[in-house]
Amino acid sequence: MVSAPPSSPSGPLQVTPTGPDSLLVQWGPPDDDGGSPLLGFDVLIKNTEQRVWMEVANVYENVYWTQIKDLHENRRYNIRVYSRNSDGFSLPLEAENPAQVIHPTGVVVQPSPPVGPMKLSHITDTTIDVSWNPPENLGGSKLKMYVLESRNVSDPFTVHEVEVVDPPKTHGVLQGLETGETYILRVYAENNAGLSDPLIHSSPVRIGRNVFRPSCPGKPKVIVLERGSFEDNEKFDQVLEDSVILTWEAPYHDGGTSISTYIIEKCVKESSKSDCWERASFVPVRDEMYAIANLPEGVVFGFRIRAENAMGVSEPSLSSKPYMVPYRKKINPPYFTKKPISVTAFEGQNVEFSAVILGYPMPKVKWYINDNEVETSKDIYASSEEEIHTLVITSVNEIHKGTIKICASNPLCAVSATAELHISRFY
Repeated sequence: MVSAPPSSPSGPLQVTPTGPDSLLVQWGPPDDDGGSPLLGFDVLIKNTEQRVWMEVANVYENVYWTQIKDLHENRRYNIRVYSRNSDGFSLPLEAENPAQVIHPTGVVVQPSPPVGPMKLSHITDTTIDVSWNPPENLGGSKLKMYVLESRNVSDPFTVHEVEVVDPPKTHGVLQGLETGETYILRVYAENNAGLSDPLIHSSPVRIGRNVFRPSCPGKPKVIVLERGSFEDNEKFDQVLEDSVILTWEAPYHDGGTSISTYIIEKCVKESSKSDCWERASFVPVRDEMYAIANLPEGVVFGFRIRAENAMGVSEPSLSSKPYMVPYRKKINPPYFTKKPISVTAFEGQNVEFSAVILGYPMPKVKWYINDNEVETSKDIYASSEEEIHTLVITSVNEIHKGTIKICASNPLCAVSATAELHISRFY
Protein backbone atom coordinates (compact mmCIF):
# COMPACT_ATOMS: atom_id res chain seq x y z
CA MET A 1 0.00 0.00 0.00
CA VAL A 2 1.28 3.45 -0.91
CA SER A 3 1.53 5.82 2.05
CA ALA A 4 1.65 9.61 2.14
CA PRO A 5 1.80 12.42 4.68
CA PRO A 6 -1.36 12.75 6.79
CA SER A 7 -4.07 15.36 6.33
CA SER A 8 -4.10 18.47 8.49
CA PRO A 9 -5.36 18.28 12.07
CA SER A 10 -9.11 18.84 12.19
CA GLY A 11 -10.22 22.29 13.19
CA PRO A 12 -11.05 24.83 14.15
CA LEU A 13 -7.86 25.59 16.05
CA GLN A 14 -8.94 26.87 19.47
CA VAL A 15 -6.62 29.23 21.33
CA THR A 16 -7.36 30.33 24.91
CA PRO A 17 -5.29 32.70 27.11
CA THR A 18 -4.37 30.94 30.36
CA GLY A 19 -2.13 33.51 32.03
CA PRO A 20 -0.06 36.61 31.46
CA ASP A 21 2.46 34.67 29.38
CA SER A 22 0.71 31.51 28.16
CA LEU A 23 -1.87 30.17 25.69
CA LEU A 24 -3.80 26.88 25.54
CA VAL A 25 -3.99 25.46 21.99
CA GLN A 26 -6.50 22.69 21.08
CA TRP A 27 -7.24 20.80 17.84
CA GLY A 28 -8.68 17.51 16.61
CA PRO A 29 -7.20 14.39 14.94
CA PRO A 30 -6.63 14.39 11.16
CA ASP A 31 -9.29 12.79 8.99
CA ASP A 32 -6.65 10.79 7.08
CA ASP A 33 -3.45 9.33 8.57
CA GLY A 34 -1.93 8.93 5.08
CA GLY A 35 -1.76 5.16 5.28
CA SER A 36 0.85 4.92 8.04
CA PRO A 37 0.62 5.41 11.82
CA LEU A 38 0.43 8.97 13.05
CA LEU A 39 3.59 9.95 14.97
CA GLY A 40 2.43 13.18 16.56
CA PHE A 41 1.79 16.89 16.10
CA ASP A 42 4.16 19.84 15.79
CA VAL A 43 3.10 23.28 17.04
CA LEU A 44 4.69 26.47 15.68
CA ILE A 45 4.16 30.13 16.58
CA LYS A 46 5.15 33.46 15.03
CA ASN A 47 5.05 36.89 16.60
CA THR A 48 2.97 39.04 14.23
CA GLU A 49 5.77 41.63 14.29
CA GLN A 50 8.30 39.08 13.02
CA ARG A 51 8.71 36.80 10.00
CA VAL A 52 10.19 33.64 11.55
CA TRP A 53 8.11 30.66 12.71
CA MET A 54 9.40 28.87 15.83
CA GLU A 55 8.63 25.30 16.86
CA VAL A 56 7.40 25.31 20.47
CA ALA A 57 5.93 21.84 21.03
CA ASN A 58 6.02 18.23 19.80
CA VAL A 59 2.89 16.41 20.98
CA TYR A 60 2.10 12.66 21.05
CA GLU A 61 -0.27 11.30 18.43
CA ASN A 62 -3.13 10.78 20.92
CA VAL A 63 -2.88 14.24 22.54
CA TYR A 64 -4.78 17.13 20.98
CA TRP A 65 -3.69 20.10 23.05
CA THR A 66 -0.64 21.90 24.38
CA GLN A 67 0.11 24.93 26.54
CA ILE A 68 2.60 27.44 25.17
CA LYS A 69 4.45 29.34 27.89
CA ASP A 70 7.01 32.15 28.19
CA LEU A 71 5.15 34.44 25.79
CA HIS A 72 4.99 38.23 26.07
CA GLU A 73 1.85 39.80 27.48
CA ASN A 74 -0.19 41.87 24.98
CA ARG A 75 1.78 40.48 22.03
CA ARG A 76 -0.12 38.82 19.16
CA TYR A 77 0.90 35.42 17.77
CA ASN A 78 0.03 33.33 14.70
CA ILE A 79 -0.24 29.62 15.52
CA ARG A 80 0.01 26.53 13.30
CA VAL A 81 -0.32 22.81 14.01
CA TYR A 82 0.97 20.05 11.70
CA SER A 83 0.19 16.31 11.69
CA ARG A 84 3.20 14.05 11.22
CA ASN A 85 3.81 10.44 10.13
CA SER A 86 6.83 8.59 8.73
CA ASP A 87 6.23 10.11 5.28
CA GLY A 88 6.32 13.71 6.41
CA PHE A 89 4.15 16.59 7.53
CA SER A 90 0.63 17.62 6.66
CA LEU A 91 -0.45 21.04 5.52
CA PRO A 92 -0.86 23.28 8.57
CA LEU A 93 -4.02 23.95 10.53
CA GLU A 94 -3.82 27.65 11.35
CA ALA A 95 -5.88 29.87 13.63
CA GLU A 96 -8.10 32.24 11.64
CA ASN A 97 -6.87 35.26 13.60
CA PRO A 98 -3.73 36.00 15.62
CA ALA A 99 -4.06 35.19 19.32
CA GLN A 100 -3.29 37.90 21.85
CA VAL A 101 -1.64 37.02 25.15
CA ILE A 102 -3.73 38.66 27.86
CA HIS A 103 -4.26 38.09 31.54
CA PRO A 104 -7.67 36.41 31.99
CA THR A 105 -9.83 38.16 34.57
CA GLY A 106 -9.74 36.40 37.92
CA VAL A 107 -7.01 33.92 36.98
CA VAL A 108 -4.00 33.90 39.31
CA VAL A 109 -0.85 32.05 38.32
CA GLN A 110 2.64 31.87 39.77
CA PRO A 111 4.76 34.97 39.13
CA SER A 112 7.71 34.92 36.78
CA PRO A 113 11.16 34.74 38.42
CA PRO A 114 12.73 37.87 39.89
CA VAL A 115 14.78 39.71 37.28
CA GLY A 116 18.57 39.73 37.43
CA PRO A 117 21.31 40.41 37.68
CA MET A 118 21.55 39.42 41.32
CA LYS A 119 23.94 41.90 42.93
CA LEU A 120 26.11 41.22 45.99
CA SER A 121 27.63 43.64 48.46
CA HIS A 122 28.98 43.88 52.02
CA ILE A 123 30.28 40.32 52.23
CA THR A 124 31.53 39.63 55.76
CA ASP A 125 32.71 36.48 57.53
CA THR A 126 29.10 35.34 58.08
CA THR A 127 26.75 37.59 56.06
CA ILE A 128 26.10 38.85 52.56
CA ASP A 129 23.76 41.54 51.17
CA VAL A 130 21.81 40.48 48.06
CA SER A 131 19.63 42.60 45.75
CA TRP A 132 17.53 41.87 42.64
CA ASN A 133 14.70 43.32 40.51
CA PRO A 134 10.94 42.53 40.66
CA PRO A 135 9.40 39.90 38.33
CA GLU A 136 8.14 41.03 34.94
CA ASN A 137 4.79 39.26 35.54
CA LEU A 138 3.16 39.21 38.97
CA GLY A 139 0.76 36.41 37.97
CA GLY A 140 -2.44 38.36 38.56
CA SER A 141 -2.06 39.14 42.26
CA LYS A 142 0.18 41.10 44.57
CA LEU A 143 3.42 39.52 45.69
CA LYS A 144 3.32 38.13 49.22
CA MET A 145 7.07 37.84 49.73
CA TYR A 146 10.48 37.10 48.29
CA VAL A 147 12.32 34.03 49.56
CA LEU A 148 16.11 34.38 49.57
CA GLU A 149 18.05 31.18 50.23
CA SER A 150 21.60 29.82 50.32
CA ARG A 151 22.81 26.26 49.71
CA ASN A 152 26.33 25.03 50.40
CA VAL A 153 27.95 23.70 47.22
CA SER A 154 29.00 20.61 49.20
CA ASP A 155 25.30 19.82 49.82
CA PRO A 156 23.29 21.62 47.11
CA PHE A 157 20.03 19.81 47.93
CA THR A 158 19.83 21.25 51.45
CA VAL A 159 18.80 24.84 52.12
CA HIS A 160 21.30 26.38 54.56
CA GLU A 161 19.83 29.80 55.38
CA VAL A 162 16.56 31.50 54.37
CA GLU A 163 15.63 35.17 54.50
CA VAL A 164 12.03 36.29 53.85
CA VAL A 165 11.74 39.77 52.31
CA ASP A 166 8.50 41.76 52.17
CA PRO A 167 7.78 43.58 48.88
CA PRO A 168 8.35 46.19 47.59
CA LYS A 169 11.85 45.68 49.08
CA THR A 170 14.13 43.84 46.66
CA HIS A 171 17.15 43.23 48.85
CA GLY A 172 17.92 41.12 51.87
CA VAL A 173 20.75 39.96 54.11
CA LEU A 174 21.66 36.29 54.49
CA GLN A 175 23.12 35.62 57.93
CA GLY A 176 24.65 32.67 59.75
CA LEU A 177 26.92 31.70 56.86
CA GLU A 178 30.25 29.98 57.52
CA THR A 179 33.53 31.72 56.78
CA GLY A 180 35.43 30.15 53.90
CA GLU A 181 32.43 28.14 52.67
CA THR A 182 30.99 28.54 49.17
CA TYR A 183 27.26 28.98 48.59
CA ILE A 184 24.71 28.90 45.78
CA LEU A 185 22.28 31.84 46.10
CA ARG A 186 18.67 31.85 44.90
CA VAL A 187 15.69 34.16 45.24
CA TYR A 188 12.01 33.34 44.56
CA ALA A 189 8.91 35.51 44.26
CA GLU A 190 5.67 34.26 45.85
CA ASN A 191 2.03 35.25 45.32
CA ASN A 192 -1.29 33.56 46.17
CA ALA A 193 -0.65 30.88 43.52
CA GLY A 194 2.76 29.87 44.88
CA LEU A 195 6.47 30.30 44.29
CA SER A 196 8.04 31.38 41.03
CA ASP A 197 10.99 29.66 39.44
CA PRO A 198 14.22 30.90 41.07
CA LEU A 199 16.64 33.58 39.99
CA ILE A 200 20.06 31.96 40.58
CA HIS A 201 23.29 33.89 40.96
CA SER A 202 25.68 33.38 38.07
CA SER A 203 28.35 31.67 40.19
CA PRO A 204 28.79 30.23 43.71
CA VAL A 205 29.99 32.75 46.30
CA ARG A 206 32.72 32.17 48.87
CA ILE A 207 32.13 33.92 52.19
CA GLY A 208 34.88 36.06 53.68
CA ARG A 209 35.83 39.67 54.23
CA ASN A 210 38.25 40.08 51.33
CA VAL A 211 36.02 39.42 48.33
CA PHE A 212 36.22 41.73 45.32
CA ARG A 213 36.37 41.75 41.53
CA PRO A 214 39.21 39.71 40.00
CA SER A 215 42.34 41.24 38.55
CA CYS A 216 42.57 41.31 34.75
CA PRO A 217 43.65 38.16 32.87
CA GLY A 218 46.91 37.94 30.96
CA LYS A 219 47.36 39.29 27.45
CA PRO A 220 45.84 36.75 25.02
CA LYS A 221 47.92 34.94 22.42
CA VAL A 222 46.49 34.09 19.01
CA ILE A 223 46.92 30.55 17.68
CA VAL A 224 46.13 30.24 13.98
CA LEU A 225 44.23 27.08 13.12
CA GLU A 226 44.40 24.79 10.15
CA ARG A 227 41.85 22.15 9.32
CA GLY A 228 42.57 18.98 11.26
CA SER A 229 45.20 20.50 13.51
CA PHE A 230 43.08 19.84 16.60
CA GLU A 231 41.48 16.54 15.62
CA ASP A 232 42.30 15.02 18.99
CA ASN A 233 40.54 17.80 20.90
CA GLU A 234 36.75 17.50 20.95
CA LYS A 235 36.35 21.20 21.74
CA PHE A 236 37.90 22.26 18.46
CA ASP A 237 37.27 19.39 16.05
CA GLN A 238 34.90 21.54 13.96
CA VAL A 239 37.14 24.63 13.81
CA LEU A 240 38.08 25.65 10.27
CA GLU A 241 40.51 28.03 8.58
CA ASP A 242 38.46 31.14 9.36
CA SER A 243 39.04 30.63 13.07
CA VAL A 244 41.59 31.36 15.76
CA ILE A 245 42.21 30.01 19.23
CA LEU A 246 42.97 32.45 22.01
CA THR A 247 44.94 31.41 25.09
CA TRP A 248 45.70 33.52 28.15
CA GLU A 249 46.85 33.36 31.75
CA ALA A 250 44.32 33.35 34.58
CA PRO A 251 44.05 36.54 36.69
CA TYR A 252 46.77 37.05 39.26
CA HIS A 253 44.00 37.19 41.89
CA ASP A 254 40.49 35.71 41.59
CA GLY A 255 39.06 38.29 44.01
CA GLY A 256 38.50 35.82 46.81
CA THR A 257 35.87 33.76 44.99
CA SER A 258 35.92 31.52 41.94
CA ILE A 259 35.98 32.84 38.38
CA SER A 260 32.53 32.15 36.92
CA THR A 261 33.38 32.94 33.29
CA TYR A 262 35.72 34.76 30.97
CA ILE A 263 34.39 37.38 28.56
CA ILE A 264 36.14 37.57 25.19
CA GLU A 265 36.04 40.85 23.25
CA LYS A 266 37.18 41.70 19.71
CA CYS A 267 37.88 44.93 17.87
CA VAL A 268 38.43 45.72 14.20
CA LYS A 269 41.76 47.51 14.31
CA GLU A 270 41.04 49.75 11.30
CA SER A 271 37.83 50.99 12.91
CA SER A 272 37.48 54.75 13.20
CA LYS A 273 35.45 54.36 16.39
CA SER A 274 37.20 55.34 19.59
CA ASP A 275 35.61 52.40 21.40
CA CYS A 276 35.35 49.56 18.90
CA TRP A 277 35.33 46.67 21.37
CA GLU A 278 32.43 44.24 21.21
CA ARG A 279 31.68 40.92 22.86
CA ALA A 280 32.85 37.82 20.96
CA SER A 281 31.77 35.08 23.42
CA PHE A 282 28.13 34.36 24.22
CA VAL A 283 28.46 31.13 26.22
CA PRO A 284 30.19 30.56 29.57
CA VAL A 285 33.96 30.23 29.11
CA ARG A 286 35.52 28.27 31.97
CA ASP A 287 39.01 27.55 30.62
CA GLU A 288 41.84 29.87 29.60
CA MET A 289 41.30 28.92 25.95
CA TYR A 290 38.57 29.83 23.47
CA ALA A 291 37.99 29.38 19.72
CA ILE A 292 36.45 32.17 17.66
CA ALA A 293 35.04 31.06 14.30
CA ASN A 294 33.52 32.67 11.21
CA LEU A 295 35.87 35.63 11.17
CA PRO A 296 35.67 37.66 7.93
CA GLU A 297 38.73 37.29 5.72
CA GLY A 298 41.12 40.17 5.27
CA VAL A 299 40.00 41.96 8.46
CA VAL A 300 42.53 42.83 11.19
CA PHE A 301 41.31 42.09 14.73
CA GLY A 302 42.56 42.63 18.24
CA PHE A 303 41.32 40.50 21.14
CA ARG A 304 41.16 41.04 24.88
CA ILE A 305 39.79 39.16 27.89
CA ARG A 306 37.87 40.03 31.05
CA ALA A 307 37.28 37.77 34.06
CA GLU A 308 34.03 37.66 36.03
CA ASN A 309 33.32 36.44 39.56
CA ALA A 310 30.45 36.92 42.01
CA MET A 311 31.43 40.55 42.62
CA GLY A 312 31.61 41.65 39.00
CA VAL A 313 33.77 41.93 35.90
CA SER A 314 37.49 42.72 35.87
CA GLU A 315 39.24 45.38 33.86
CA PRO A 316 40.19 44.15 30.36
CA SER A 317 43.49 42.50 29.61
CA LEU A 318 46.00 44.07 27.26
CA SER A 319 45.00 43.63 23.63
CA SER A 320 46.51 40.78 21.66
CA LYS A 321 48.81 41.52 18.76
CA PRO A 322 46.81 42.52 15.65
CA TYR A 323 45.75 39.48 13.65
CA MET A 324 44.54 39.54 10.05
CA VAL A 325 42.24 36.71 9.02
CA PRO A 326 43.90 35.22 5.92
CA TYR A 327 42.22 35.12 2.53
CA ARG A 328 40.94 31.70 1.56
CA LYS A 329 42.00 31.99 -2.10
CA LYS A 330 44.88 33.54 -4.01
CA ILE A 331 44.59 37.33 -4.08
CA ASN A 332 44.19 38.89 -7.53
CA PRO A 333 44.24 42.62 -8.31
CA PRO A 334 41.05 44.21 -9.62
CA TYR A 335 40.74 44.52 -13.40
CA PHE A 336 38.05 45.58 -15.87
CA THR A 337 36.49 43.17 -18.32
CA LYS A 338 34.06 45.90 -19.33
CA LYS A 339 34.59 49.62 -18.88
CA PRO A 340 31.88 52.30 -18.88
CA ILE A 341 31.32 53.98 -22.23
CA SER A 342 30.60 57.64 -22.95
CA VAL A 343 26.97 58.69 -23.40
CA THR A 344 25.22 61.61 -25.08
CA ALA A 345 21.76 62.17 -23.64
CA PHE A 346 18.99 64.71 -23.99
CA GLU A 347 18.17 66.78 -20.94
CA GLY A 348 15.58 64.96 -18.80
CA GLN A 349 16.49 61.47 -20.01
CA ASN A 350 17.68 58.64 -17.76
CA VAL A 351 21.22 57.35 -18.36
CA GLU A 352 23.10 54.31 -17.14
CA PHE A 353 26.81 53.53 -16.89
CA SER A 354 28.00 50.00 -16.18
CA ALA A 355 31.27 48.17 -15.66
CA VAL A 356 32.36 44.60 -15.00
CA ILE A 357 35.25 44.24 -12.55
CA LEU A 358 36.95 41.03 -11.41
CA GLY A 359 39.48 40.40 -8.67
CA TYR A 360 39.84 38.69 -5.30
CA PRO A 361 38.90 39.70 -2.73
CA MET A 362 35.91 41.41 -4.33
CA PRO A 363 36.97 45.00 -5.01
CA LYS A 364 35.31 47.92 -3.28
CA VAL A 365 33.79 50.26 -5.86
CA LYS A 366 33.11 54.01 -5.83
CA TRP A 367 31.65 56.24 -8.56
CA TYR A 368 32.56 59.88 -9.15
CA ILE A 369 31.03 62.71 -11.20
CA ASN A 370 33.66 65.33 -11.98
CA ASP A 371 35.81 64.03 -9.10
CA ASN A 372 32.94 64.30 -6.60
CA GLU A 373 32.06 60.96 -5.01
CA VAL A 374 28.52 59.87 -5.81
CA GLU A 375 26.10 59.69 -2.91
CA THR A 376 22.75 57.98 -3.39
CA SER A 377 19.89 60.44 -3.84
CA LYS A 378 16.47 60.53 -5.45
CA ASP A 379 18.02 61.03 -8.92
CA ILE A 380 21.37 59.20 -8.63
CA TYR A 381 22.02 55.71 -7.32
CA ALA A 382 24.73 53.08 -7.68
CA SER A 383 24.28 49.32 -7.37
CA SER A 384 26.47 46.22 -7.46
CA GLU A 385 25.54 42.63 -8.21
CA GLU A 386 28.60 40.42 -7.88
CA GLU A 387 31.07 41.71 -10.51
CA ILE A 388 28.56 44.00 -12.31
CA HIS A 389 28.49 47.62 -11.13
CA THR A 390 25.95 50.18 -12.34
CA LEU A 391 25.40 53.92 -11.97
CA VAL A 392 21.97 55.33 -12.89
CA ILE A 393 21.20 59.04 -13.26
CA THR A 394 17.55 59.99 -13.73
CA SER A 395 16.46 63.18 -15.47
CA VAL A 396 19.96 64.30 -16.41
CA ASN A 397 20.74 67.99 -16.70
CA GLU A 398 23.72 70.32 -17.00
CA ILE A 399 24.97 69.64 -13.45
CA HIS A 400 25.55 65.98 -14.36
CA LYS A 401 27.59 66.45 -17.51
CA GLY A 402 31.31 65.85 -17.46
CA THR A 403 33.57 62.97 -16.49
CA ILE A 404 32.12 59.84 -14.93
CA LYS A 405 34.77 57.78 -13.12
CA ILE A 406 34.62 54.39 -11.43
CA CYS A 407 37.35 53.31 -8.99
CA ALA A 408 37.85 49.74 -7.75
CA SER A 409 40.28 48.68 -5.05
CA ASN A 410 41.29 45.66 -2.99
CA PRO A 411 44.36 45.09 -0.77
CA LEU A 412 46.64 44.70 -3.81
CA CYS A 413 45.92 47.88 -5.75
CA ALA A 414 43.33 50.28 -7.17
CA VAL A 415 42.21 50.75 -10.78
CA SER A 416 39.89 53.24 -12.44
CA ALA A 417 38.14 53.96 -15.73
CA THR A 418 36.34 57.02 -17.07
CA ALA A 419 33.59 57.93 -19.52
CA GLU A 420 32.03 61.22 -20.58
CA LEU A 421 28.42 62.32 -20.15
CA HIS A 422 27.35 64.87 -22.77
CA ILE A 423 24.04 66.72 -22.45
CA SER A 424 22.02 67.93 -25.45
CA ARG A 425 19.15 70.35 -24.96
CA PHE A 426 17.41 69.61 -28.26
CA TYR A 427 15.75 66.51 -29.61
